[in-house]
This record gives sequence, C-alpha cells and structure tokens, in this order.
Amino acid sequence: MIGLRKRWILEGLVLTTAGMALAGWITWIGLRHGLTLQARRQAAATIKQFEWDAVHAFHRGESLAQAVRSRLSSTPLDQLDPDDLLELVPFLENDGPITSLMVYETRGRVLFLDRRERRWVLSLHRRDGKIQRSWIAVDGKWVQHSDSTFIRNYKPETRPWHVWAMSHAQAGWMTHPYRFSTGYTCGYSYVIPLRSGGPDSPLEGVVAADIDLAPFTQETWRRSQETYRDLMALTPEGLVLLPPWDPKLASDIQALRAALLVPFTQAPRPVLLRHRATSPQLPSADILILAPIQGLHVPLWAGLAFVGLPVLATGLLLGLFVWRHHRRIMAPLADLAEAGAHPGQAAGRPVKPGAHPHLSALGQSLDHARHVEADHRTLQQRLETMQRAGTVGALAPGIVHDANNQLAVAMGQLSIVTDLLKDYPELEPFLEKAWGATLRCSEVLGALLAYSRPQPGVLTDLDLGLVVHQTAEMLQRVLGKGITLHQDLPAVPLWIRGEQVKLEQIIVNLALNARDAMPHGGKLALRAHGTGERIVLEVEDTGTGMPESVRARVFEPFFTTKAPGRGTGLGLAMVASLVQAVQGEITVTSEEGRGTTFRLSFPAAPPVDVATPASLQGT
Repeated sequence: MIGLRKRWILEGLVLTTAGMALAGWITWIGLRHGLTLQARRQAAATIKQFEWDAVHAFHRGESLAQAVRSRLSSTPLDQLDPDDLLELVPFLENDGPITSLMVYETRGRVLFLDRRERRWVLSLHRRDGKIQRSWIAVDGKWVQHSDSTFIRNYKPETRPWHVWAMSHAQAGWMTHPYRFSTGYTCGYSYVIPLRSGGPDSPLEGVVAADIDLAPFTQETWRRSQETYRDLMALTPEGLVLLPPWDPKLASDIQALRAALLVPFTQAPRPVLLRHRATSPQLPSADILILAPIQGLHVPLWAGLAFVGLPVLATGLLLGLFVWRHHRRIMAPLADLAEAGAHPGQAAGRPVKPGAHPHLSALGQSLDHARHVEADHRTLQQRLETMQRAGTVGALAPGIVHDANNQLAVAMGQLSIVTDLLKDYPELEPFLEKAWGATLRCSEVLGALLAYSRPQPGVLTDLDLGLVVHQTAEMLQRVLGKGITLHQDLPAVPLWIRGEQVKLEQIIVNLALNARDAMPHGGKLALRAHGTGERIVLEVEDTGTGMPESVRARVFEPFFTTKAPGRGTGLGLAMVASLVQAVQGEITVTSEEGRGTTFRLSFPAAPPVDVATPASLQGT
C-alpha cells in the first residue's frame, strides 16, 4: 500500500512538472506567434498602402500628360500662350513624385515643365537646348521670368521615351524605369505618341510625364514610420525601386537617388511576407514587394533552453494518449453525430477501423439505415414518374380524338373554300399552306397518341438535310430577332428512314429549348453530315449551358428546370423516344456558360435517285 502511494506521489510530481513545462512551452510559442502575426498584419497594411500610393501617383502623372495633350492638340509650341495651361496648376505638387513633363515636336521645339526647388517652371526650348521663353507658377498663375538655363547636348531622339514612342501607337507607361537626362533622378515615364494620321502615320511629337522614385520613397517612409518601415520593392530584374528605411538615406535625397535602380546586394534577411504587385494600373508587369522580419526574433534554441527537454517527452506521452483517445472514441463519436444529424443523405463518413466495438456497431446500423432511406426515396420518385406517364397515356386518346374532330371540320371548310376559289389561281399557294398546316397538325396529334400508346409508324426515305432546311424556314420566325440561325448542310442528300412530322417535331423541340436557354440572344447552329453508316444531326446553341446534375436527368419524363407553368418536362423525353423509335441515338454535351450541343445519330438509308433542291446547295 505504501509502495502504491509512493508511486502515486511520484506520478503526481512528474505530471505537475510536465504540466509546468508544457505551460511554459505554450506561453513561449504563443508569444512568438503573436509577435509574428502582429508584424505580418502591419506589413500587409503597409504593402496595401504602398500599392494604393503607387497607383495614385501614376494616375496623376497620366492625367497630367493627357491634360497637356488635350490643350496642345491644336496649338503649335511656338504659338503657346501660358494661360492655355492654367488648368494644369492643380495637378502640380511641390513635393510629390511628379517632377517633370516634356512636350517634343519633331519640327525641333521642346516644352519643359519641371520642378525646381519646390517651384514649377514652364520653359520653351529650341532644338539646341536654348530657352526661348520661360514662366514660373505663382499663386495659381504663370508669370514670365528670365531663365538662363541651357540644356547642352540634349538630343530627344536618343532618349528612352522617344525610342518607346517610335515603336508604340498608343499611350502608356514605360515598363522599365531608367535614369532621366539630369543623371541623378530616375523613375518611370508616361509617354503619349502624337500621330495625326492614325497608328501607322509618322511620329509628329511626344508628350512625356516623369515620376521620380526618390520623392515617392520619402513619402512611403513618412506614411509607414508608425507601422512598418522595412518594406522593399524590386523590379523583376532585381533593381531597387523602394529600399528599406535608412536614416542616412532619409536625410540625404542625393544619397537616396544613388541607391535607386541599382542591384540589391544587401545581406539576405528572413522574409516575413512576400507579395507581387500585378495591378494593371502599375507600369511594371511584376513588382516584387518584400517585408523582412523586424523587431523581436526569438531563435528556436532559446525556446528549447527555456522549457527544457522534459517538454519533449511529456508532449510525446500526452500526444500519444490524446491520439489514441481521439482515434477510438472522439472521432467515431463525431462521425456518428454527423450521420445522425443527416440520416437521409446518401453520402456520409463511415466509422473508421480501430474504433470502440460498440461505436463501430452503432455506426454500421446508422449506415445501413441511411442506405435504406435513399433506396426508398429513389423508388418513390420512380413510382410517381410512372404514375404521371400513365395518366398522360390515359388522357391522350380522348384529347387527340376531340382535336381530330375539330381538324376534320376545318379540312371540310378548306375543301369548300378551295372549290369556291378555283377561279383565283393566285390564292392557291395560300390554300396549299393552310392544307399543309392542317395535315401536319393531324400528324403531330398522331405522334402524341403514339407516345402515349406506342404504335409502329410508316417509315419513308427522307433527306435529312432537306427536312432540316424546311423546318429552319419556320423556326426563323419562332426564334425571334435576337437569335441568329445558321445552317451547315451538305449539297448531297443524307438519306435516313423515318417519319417527316416526327423528325420536324424533334428539330422544333430542340430549337425551342435552345431559344429558352438564350434569353438575351445568341446563335443556333443546325449541322448535318454523314459518317460512314450513320447520319448525324447536331443542334448547338450559345446559351447558358447545364450543370452535370441537370445534364444527367435531361431526358427523364417530367423533369424540368423551368419555372412552374412554363414547362412540362416532356419535350426532351419525347425527343429521345422518337429518336430511339428509328434505331437512332441522342447524346448531349454541355457546360455552364458555354452552351449546349445535342448530337443525333441515325442509321443511313440506301440512296434515292432524287435531285437535291437548289436551296440546299451552298447553305
């Protein structure tokens, strides 16, 4: 008894020590994770702000260049009135990233708008660089002043923006940054080629706006000084666009400019967050933004020294116990709870092997009950479908009989009218169409009766292409103006065995389904061709398409996806029945958002010596 108590005390001490070590381990892990998570959130916010600032700066540069182009589209530079450019003053910032704008005419004149010591100067230069006239922005106005600045050896034709404009027809940002003509500033240029005769006409001039990376970097550091200042941005080639914050660079703009557009050669640091800016509003296609780890960084060996090796052993023992308890009891209980919450579903997680025997037996019982419920539901649906089909079969003969009686009256009246109007041959085509429509209505009623009470019909040799062409003439009026009907039919006959009215009924049903799938218009294509011993008809639309769940049941009777009152669910079921009645096959391929194609295949019949109608040649 004493030995047992000692063992209990020893086990208690071991468990207490292990618990304390585990608590220290969890505390250290949580502290480190919290610091890392906080730094990651700060870095993500800074990256988002950096991207927004970049997009805003480039948008302002683009707007300034477009405004200058608009104002100077009809005014030569030698006739420039500075008041014409007063509307540019709101775009000019004394400390923003836009530092200069240039307008160049191939005739030799150059207009410079550049910022000098936080003031904007507008100057007109000759081709040799000497200034002709100069103005300075004062209180929202351009005031003329004397400027002796002389730009020596400035050749616009050799500048990158001119080379870019020669090879592009549309305005845009140069995708690679470069150093400007001053040699110490660098950045991106928005370039507008001026061509009055279209994209292929000779270059008449260029409008270019420059974004200086140095002021943009200073503004980014100023905004992020309270959150995350170690952000870096690199070009795909590894050139520095935004260096990490450095007090020397922050206080010396010349040193900052020297640190830009140079290969990044600093020692590698652990990266907390890596992001690629691919906004279409940025000039570079792939700017890499890095957020190195800053602040507290606790190495792994310090954590091991803090909690000690007992944590490892305790964690292994506790983990083994928890894993065994979870595998035998907790996981099976979760599976059973899920199965009990959804007893009617056909899919469920069975109880895994290794569970407690009583839980395994209970899981098997629930699984069996779920399958029985699913089978019962399937049989109930099939029974309801068969009952509705039987109801239609019982009602169809009476409906067809009454309709045929009315058609007989109509045909008798047509016969009388035909005799009365025999002296008017110009009316004969209209009467023939009325006779044809009445006869076809009678044949359709016969087809409905055949569907409800299948009877062998009278099969004849039919040219599939001719039947499709004749049916298409009627469909064009039914489909509406928003749907384009295209026929791709061969010039040679495609002979099959069948009934013409049923074949027309198949085409009309498929075309009306296609029309309902294209509420905003589209294209309906009817194609027919022969493939050896089979004749194929394809009906393709550019409608909304069908998901897999609908496509699998599309030929089931009474199945429809239309709103109540708009569909019976018998159209495609009847089409499938009519196709199978002549030993044909029908398949459907569809994808949501990409349209639907029905493919009907019929056995080919021996050729019949009948001339092909001229209307099908070249359709």
